[in-house]
Amino acid sequence: MKMKMKVMFIAVGMLLSAFALCWALGSVQSSSDVDIEIAKQGCRLAASALRSEQGKMTALVTSRTSDGGTQTVRAEYDISRSGQRFLLSSASTVIDVSMPSGADPDQYVKPGEVIHKALSFDGQTATRLMLDLNIANISAPDSTNGRAVVNEYGDEVGLPPYGIVDIGNLDQHIWHTQGYIGNGPTIVGKESVNGNDCTIVEMVWTNGSHSGMTLTETWRFWIDPARGYTVPKIRKWKQGGRYSGKTLVEEMDTELRQHANDVWAPSKVVHKSYRLDKDTAQPYLKQSKTMTYSADFGVNASVSDADLKLILPSGTKVHNELLDADYTVP
Repeated sequence: MKMKMKVMFIAVGMLLSAFALCWALGSVQSSSDVDIEIAKQGCRLAASALRSEQGKMTALVTSRTSDGGTQTVRAEYDISRSGQRFLLSSASTVIDVSMPSGADPDQYVKPGEVIHKALSFDGQTATRLMLDLNIANISAPDSTNGRAVVNEYGDEVGLPPYGIVDIGNLDQHIWHTQGYIGNGPTIVGKESVNGNDCTIVEMVWTNGSHSGMTLTETWRFWIDPARGYTVPKIRKWKQGGRYSGKTLVEEMDTELRQHANDVWAPSKVVHKSYRLDKDTAQPYLKQSKTMTYSADFGVNASVSDADLKLILPSGTKVHNELLDADYTVP
């Protein structure tokens, strides 16, 4: 009860701060100015409330290959995270392959094949372990391989977790905005999602540096105040260049579960991405990914140092970039 009251007081305090900020900016403020500050503060609180997580997640991923075929993979994840530190173990099984006529079978992973890997970041080093190949790479987090480990973790299981978006700091969610000029965030409407009234916030990035062409990316986030300022729906469009009109390229829908301390976290996520066909310039579904979190998936639970420690198996061949050395684990 004390924890609930503390969280409630923090939330109220942050929202009052938003009102105070709007008042300080000037005596005449539109309601949308007030609303966007409240939304930004609420989303920031939702993001800061998730400090750790631990449990299992399953992903079913169907992707279109470059030659027009499809491949479906089922991945089982064991996730442990505390702050920025994490340990992720996965087993990915190819369950279906559809090859177009004339395709090279050697370019496809055979159904039933399983790929085991682990990714970890202990605060100082990033490690990738490919168990089936018996190899590992250890690197600094700011190196090329280190950043790849951190980004891959975020792509596969969400960092920040899916459905949690700090709209006042969108660069942490949208990594490719270098060279773009941002406009927003602004409130563009309201809509019911999963039975709750959500505020629609839009952010537009424009880049005119590509051969004189203006490229625009438009993101919309549906913010649910009743569920702790989480974001159950995201859409992204592109326009310019090969995109002759405003074209949907990404959509994400998240179901969220409330935890004991009034913190919300994802229970199921459906993420779809679209690309333009190189011949017809028409959009097609590039990848569909459905992620389901186990019923006992823990949020803000105690995650120990041992839970985050990746132990390399005996016989693993290691390339350690920090030491500039190659060795085999005894």
